[in-house]
Amino acid sequence: ETIVPGSNIYTLSLGETRNMTFSRLTDREEVVKSIPTNSLYVMTRASQDVWAHRLDPSPTPCQTRYSVTFRYISNHNNNATIILGDSNTKFLKFGTGKRTFGDKMPGKRVECFTLEDLKPRSCIGYKNVFIHCGINNIKGRHANVREAAELLTSKLTAIQKLCPASRITVSPILPTKLPALNVRAVSFNKLLFNYCRSQPRIGTLDFSCFLNKEDLLSDQYGRFRSKSDPIHLGSHGIFILSRLFANKVFGCPVDGRLFSEIVGLTSRHHPTTQS
Repeated sequence: ETIVPGSNIYTLSLGETRNMTFSRLTDREEVVKSIPTNSLYVMTRASQDVWAHRLDPSPTPCQTRYSVTFRYISNHNNNATIILGDSNTKFLKFGTGKRTFGDKMPGKRVECFTLEDLKPRSCIGYKNVFIHCGINNIKGRHANVREAAELLTSKLTAIQKLCPASRITVSPILPTKLPALNVRAVSFNKLLFNYCRSQPRIGTLDFSCFLNKEDLLSDQYGRFRSKSDPIHLGSHGIFILSRLFANKVFGCPVDGRLFSEIVGLTSRHHPTTQS
Protein backbone atom coordinates (compact mmCIF):
# COMPACT_ATOMS: atom_id res chain seq x y z
CA GLU A 1 0.00 0.00 0.00
CA THR A 2 1.21 3.53 -0.78
CA ILE A 3 0.32 7.04 0.33
CA VAL A 4 -2.23 8.83 -1.84
CA PRO A 5 -0.56 11.57 -3.97
CA GLY A 6 -1.70 15.04 -2.98
CA SER A 7 -2.68 13.95 0.51
CA ASN A 8 -1.24 15.15 3.82
CA ILE A 9 0.47 13.22 6.62
CA TYR A 10 -0.45 14.26 10.18
CA THR A 11 1.67 13.39 13.22
CA LEU A 12 0.59 14.04 16.81
CA SER A 13 3.44 14.24 19.34
CA LEU A 14 2.70 13.31 22.99
CA GLY A 15 5.12 13.36 25.92
CA GLU A 16 8.68 14.64 26.11
CA THR A 17 9.66 17.57 23.91
CA ARG A 18 12.16 16.47 21.26
CA ASN A 19 13.99 18.05 18.34
CA MET A 20 13.06 16.84 14.86
CA THR A 21 15.74 17.15 12.16
CA PHE A 22 14.60 17.66 8.56
CA SER A 23 17.24 16.94 5.92
CA ARG A 24 16.79 17.97 2.29
CA LEU A 25 17.63 15.05 0.01
CA THR A 26 19.24 17.09 -2.76
CA ASP A 27 21.90 18.95 -0.79
CA ARG A 28 21.54 17.55 2.78
CA GLU A 29 20.65 20.98 4.19
CA GLU A 30 19.21 20.47 7.68
CA VAL A 31 16.50 22.28 9.62
CA VAL A 32 15.82 21.48 13.30
CA LYS A 33 12.36 22.01 14.80
CA SER A 34 11.31 21.59 18.44
CA ILE A 35 8.32 19.26 18.80
CA PRO A 36 6.58 19.88 22.16
CA THR A 37 3.89 17.65 23.62
CA ASN A 38 0.37 17.90 22.17
CA SER A 39 1.74 19.39 18.96
CA LEU A 40 0.56 18.37 15.50
CA TYR A 41 2.81 18.71 12.50
CA VAL A 42 1.72 18.24 8.90
CA MET A 43 3.73 17.10 5.89
CA THR A 44 2.53 16.70 2.33
CA ARG A 45 3.03 13.45 0.47
CA ALA A 46 5.19 15.33 -2.01
CA SER A 47 7.51 16.53 0.77
CA GLN A 48 8.67 12.95 1.37
CA ASP A 49 10.41 12.98 -2.00
CA VAL A 50 12.25 16.19 -1.05
CA TRP A 51 12.89 15.93 2.71
CA ALA A 52 13.86 13.17 5.15
CA HIS A 53 13.16 13.56 8.86
CA ARG A 54 14.53 11.89 11.99
CA LEU A 55 14.83 12.06 15.76
CA ASP A 56 18.47 11.87 16.85
CA PRO A 57 19.27 10.00 20.10
CA SER A 58 19.13 12.28 23.13
CA PRO A 59 22.54 12.85 24.81
CA THR A 60 20.80 12.77 28.21
CA PRO A 61 18.01 10.60 29.64
CA CYS A 62 14.53 11.82 28.71
CA GLN A 63 10.91 10.93 29.34
CA THR A 64 8.74 8.78 27.08
CA ARG A 65 7.42 10.29 23.86
CA TYR A 66 4.63 8.88 21.70
CA SER A 67 4.17 9.68 18.03
CA VAL A 68 0.80 8.98 16.37
CA THR A 69 0.83 9.30 12.57
CA PHE A 70 -2.15 9.39 10.19
CA ARG A 71 -1.71 8.62 6.50
CA TYR A 72 -4.16 8.15 3.63
CA ILE A 73 -3.06 4.93 1.95
CA SER A 74 -4.39 2.62 -0.76
CA ASN A 75 -2.96 -0.33 -2.66
CA HIS A 76 -4.35 1.18 -5.88
CA ASN A 77 -1.80 3.97 -5.62
CA ASN A 78 0.80 1.70 -7.17
CA ASN A 79 -0.89 2.95 -10.37
CA ALA A 80 -1.28 6.59 -9.28
CA THR A 81 -0.99 8.61 -12.47
CA ILE A 82 -0.66 12.24 -13.45
CA ILE A 83 -1.24 13.46 -17.01
CA LEU A 84 0.15 16.87 -17.88
CA GLY A 85 -1.50 17.48 -21.20
CA ASP A 86 -2.95 19.83 -23.78
CA SER A 87 -6.54 19.94 -25.01
CA ASN A 88 -6.31 16.47 -26.59
CA THR A 89 -6.26 15.04 -23.06
CA LYS A 90 -9.18 17.18 -21.85
CA PHE A 91 -11.69 14.32 -21.88
CA LEU A 92 -9.46 11.79 -20.10
CA LYS A 93 -11.02 11.57 -16.65
CA PHE A 94 -9.87 10.00 -13.39
CA GLY A 95 -12.19 8.73 -10.69
CA THR A 96 -14.83 6.00 -10.53
CA GLY A 97 -17.90 5.33 -12.59
CA LYS A 98 -18.66 6.08 -16.21
CA ARG A 99 -16.29 8.11 -18.38
CA THR A 100 -13.31 7.61 -16.03
CA PHE A 101 -10.19 5.45 -15.85
CA GLY A 102 -11.64 3.69 -12.78
CA ASP A 103 -10.42 3.09 -9.25
CA LYS A 104 -7.51 0.89 -10.32
CA MET A 105 -5.85 3.89 -11.98
CA PRO A 106 -6.27 6.90 -9.65
CA GLY A 107 -4.75 10.23 -10.52
CA LYS A 108 -5.35 13.63 -12.03
CA ARG A 109 -4.91 15.63 -15.21
CA VAL A 110 -3.14 18.98 -15.19
CA GLU A 111 -3.82 21.31 -18.10
CA CYS A 112 -0.65 22.25 -19.99
CA PHE A 113 -1.43 23.99 -23.27
CA THR A 114 2.23 24.89 -23.79
CA LEU A 115 5.55 23.56 -22.55
CA GLU A 116 5.91 26.66 -20.40
CA ASP A 117 2.87 25.49 -18.42
CA LEU A 118 4.59 22.22 -17.49
CA LYS A 119 5.68 22.34 -13.83
CA PRO A 120 8.00 19.43 -12.88
CA ARG A 121 7.19 19.68 -9.15
CA SER A 122 3.55 18.80 -9.83
CA CYS A 123 4.71 15.26 -10.70
CA ILE A 124 6.08 14.49 -7.23
CA GLY A 125 4.39 11.55 -5.53
CA TYR A 126 2.95 9.85 -8.64
CA LYS A 127 3.98 6.40 -9.83
CA ASN A 128 3.21 7.19 -13.47
CA VAL A 129 3.91 10.53 -15.14
CA PHE A 130 2.61 11.29 -18.65
CA ILE A 131 3.68 14.40 -20.57
CA HIS A 132 1.50 15.21 -23.57
CA CYS A 133 2.06 18.72 -24.92
CA GLY A 134 4.19 20.62 -27.40
CA ILE A 135 2.06 21.19 -30.50
CA ASN A 136 1.12 24.73 -29.42
CA ASN A 137 4.81 25.64 -29.18
CA ILE A 138 5.47 24.81 -32.84
CA LYS A 139 2.21 25.83 -34.56
CA GLY A 140 3.56 29.16 -35.77
CA ARG A 141 5.29 29.21 -39.16
CA HIS A 142 8.39 30.75 -37.61
CA ALA A 143 8.42 28.65 -34.45
CA ASN A 144 11.83 27.51 -33.23
CA VAL A 145 11.45 23.73 -33.15
CA ARG A 146 14.84 23.05 -31.59
CA GLU A 147 14.22 25.58 -28.83
CA ALA A 148 10.87 23.96 -28.04
CA ALA A 149 12.41 20.47 -27.94
CA GLU A 150 15.19 21.67 -25.64
CA LEU A 151 12.61 23.21 -23.31
CA LEU A 152 10.76 19.89 -23.07
CA THR A 153 13.91 17.83 -22.51
CA SER A 154 15.04 20.21 -19.77
CA LYS A 155 11.69 19.70 -18.03
CA LEU A 156 12.02 15.92 -18.41
CA THR A 157 15.48 16.05 -16.82
CA ALA A 158 14.04 18.00 -13.89
CA ILE A 159 11.18 15.49 -13.47
CA GLN A 160 13.64 12.61 -13.33
CA LYS A 161 15.56 14.30 -10.53
CA LEU A 162 12.43 15.18 -8.55
CA CYS A 163 10.71 11.81 -9.07
CA PRO A 164 13.37 9.08 -8.85
CA ALA A 165 10.80 6.30 -8.39
CA SER A 166 8.32 7.40 -11.08
CA ARG A 167 7.77 5.82 -14.47
CA ILE A 168 7.87 8.68 -16.97
CA THR A 169 6.25 8.60 -20.41
CA VAL A 170 6.41 11.43 -22.92
CA SER A 171 4.17 11.67 -25.97
CA PRO A 172 5.66 12.70 -29.29
CA ILE A 173 3.62 15.35 -31.04
CA LEU A 174 0.56 13.79 -32.65
CA PRO A 175 0.23 13.90 -36.43
CA THR A 176 -1.97 16.68 -37.78
CA LYS A 177 -3.93 17.24 -41.00
CA LEU A 178 -1.53 19.99 -42.17
CA PRO A 179 1.55 18.80 -44.12
CA ALA A 180 3.64 21.89 -43.22
CA LEU A 181 2.88 21.53 -39.50
CA ASN A 182 3.64 17.82 -39.70
CA VAL A 183 7.12 18.62 -40.97
CA ARG A 184 7.78 20.67 -37.85
CA ALA A 185 6.23 17.95 -35.68
CA VAL A 186 8.49 15.29 -37.20
CA SER A 187 11.55 17.47 -36.61
CA PHE A 188 10.49 18.02 -33.00
CA ASN A 189 9.87 14.30 -32.46
CA LYS A 190 13.27 13.35 -33.87
CA LEU A 191 14.96 15.63 -31.32
CA LEU A 192 12.77 14.22 -28.56
CA PHE A 193 13.47 10.58 -29.47
CA ASN A 194 17.19 11.30 -29.68
CA TYR A 195 17.06 12.56 -26.08
CA CYS A 196 14.94 9.62 -24.88
CA ARG A 197 17.37 7.05 -26.29
CA SER A 198 19.90 8.15 -23.68
CA GLN A 199 17.34 8.23 -20.86
CA PRO A 200 16.38 4.66 -19.85
CA ARG A 201 13.76 5.90 -17.37
CA ILE A 202 11.72 7.73 -20.02
CA GLY A 203 9.35 5.82 -22.26
CA THR A 204 7.52 7.08 -25.34
CA LEU A 205 4.27 6.29 -27.14
CA ASP A 206 3.87 5.03 -30.70
CA PHE A 207 1.34 7.20 -32.53
CA SER A 208 1.70 5.53 -35.95
CA CYS A 209 -1.83 4.15 -35.58
CA PHE A 210 -3.19 7.70 -36.05
CA LEU A 211 -1.64 8.11 -39.52
CA ASN A 212 -3.30 7.77 -42.91
CA LYS A 213 -1.53 6.80 -46.15
CA GLU A 214 -0.25 10.37 -46.56
CA ASP A 215 1.25 10.32 -43.03
CA LEU A 216 -1.31 12.86 -41.85
CA LEU A 217 -3.84 12.54 -39.03
CA SER A 218 -6.45 10.10 -40.27
CA ASP A 219 -9.97 11.51 -40.62
CA GLN A 220 -11.39 8.68 -38.51
CA TYR A 221 -9.37 9.91 -35.50
CA GLY A 222 -9.69 13.66 -36.03
CA ARG A 223 -12.45 15.89 -34.70
CA PHE A 224 -15.56 16.04 -36.89
CA ARG A 225 -13.59 14.25 -39.64
CA SER A 226 -12.99 17.70 -41.10
CA LYS A 227 -9.89 19.67 -42.11
CA SER A 228 -11.36 22.71 -40.38
CA ASP A 229 -9.76 21.40 -37.15
CA PRO A 230 -6.36 19.98 -38.11
CA ILE A 231 -4.89 19.14 -34.69
CA HIS A 232 -7.61 17.88 -32.32
CA LEU A 233 -8.66 14.29 -31.82
CA GLY A 234 -12.28 13.23 -32.15
CA SER A 235 -14.05 10.72 -29.93
CA HIS A 236 -12.46 7.70 -31.62
CA GLY A 237 -8.99 9.25 -31.37
CA ILE A 238 -9.51 10.05 -27.67
CA PHE A 239 -10.50 6.43 -27.11
CA ILE A 240 -7.27 5.18 -28.71
CA LEU A 241 -5.20 7.71 -26.75
CA SER A 242 -6.73 6.48 -23.49
CA ARG A 243 -5.83 2.91 -24.43
CA LEU A 244 -2.21 3.89 -25.08
CA PHE A 245 -1.93 5.51 -21.65
CA ALA A 246 -3.54 2.54 -19.91
CA ASN A 247 -1.26 0.12 -21.74
CA LYS A 248 1.73 1.90 -20.25
CA VAL A 249 0.28 1.87 -16.73
CA PHE A 250 -0.81 -1.77 -16.67
CA GLY A 251 2.02 -3.11 -18.81
CA CYS A 252 -0.19 -4.88 -21.36
CA PRO A 253 -3.14 -4.22 -23.67
CA VAL A 254 -6.32 -3.85 -21.63
CA ASP A 255 -9.89 -4.87 -22.28
CA GLY A 256 -11.54 -2.25 -24.48
CA ARG A 257 -14.59 -2.19 -22.22
CA LEU A 258 -12.54 -0.57 -19.46
CA PHE A 259 -12.40 2.74 -21.33
CA SER A 260 -15.32 2.43 -23.75
CA GLU A 261 -17.47 4.66 -21.54
CA ILE A 262 -15.10 7.57 -22.15
CA VAL A 263 -16.53 8.08 -25.62
CA GLY A 264 -19.21 5.42 -25.89
CA LEU A 265 -17.17 3.28 -28.26
CA THR A 266 -16.08 -0.37 -28.17
CA SER A 267 -13.17 -0.31 -30.59
CA ARG A 268 -11.13 -3.51 -30.70
CA HIS A 269 -8.04 -1.72 -32.04
CA HIS A 270 -4.94 -2.63 -30.07
CA PRO A 271 -2.28 0.06 -30.53
CA THR A 272 1.26 -0.68 -29.47
CA THR A 273 3.70 1.21 -27.30
CA GLN A 274 7.44 1.51 -27.30
CA SER A 275 9.77 2.01 -24.38
